[in-house]
Amino acid sequence: METYVFDGHNAIFSVDFLRNEAKTNREQSRFLLLNFVQNFKLNQKIRKIVVFDGSVEVPFSGRENYKGIEVYYSKMPFKNADALIVSLLEKEKGKIFLVTDDRELISKVKSQTCKAISPKSIFTKKETQKINRNSNLKTGQEGITQQELDEFLALFGAKE
Repeated sequence: METYVFDGHNAIFSVDFLRNEAKTNREQSRFLLLNFVQNFKLNQKIRKIVVFDGSVEVPFSGRENYKGIEVYYSKMPFKNADALIVSLLEKEKGKIFLVTDDRELISKVKSQTCKAISPKSIFTKKETQKINRNSNLKTGQEGITQQELDEFLALFGAKE
């Protein structure tokens, strides 16, 4: 089985529309990324992992599940998302793709059997237009239900 590991914040800040969203609403940019990842290679059996740097705004660490995606936030003992990604990749077997533009991270995992892919190559203009057109993911607009919003807010600790 193929595994795709997304360096979450690197992907957000590598892709224009996600970076622009993050300037005003970081939570929404994460949500957009997770929804894209959910639909990425939708009809194929692949494992999808997204790793974010932990922060004060994220009250949990470890692994959460969001619509079939394994979502990790780095916290102790991991210094940052890169350290967590390296640790996860050391345990992975099979065909592994690391979605990041972080050269330092790519060099750390070079000896492992994974291939680095730029987020820009996955988030093509056609794909981003499709996301923007088909998923008006702002609260109260078509594309997101109240239940999905509640799940997302609970996942990121923004709702009790």
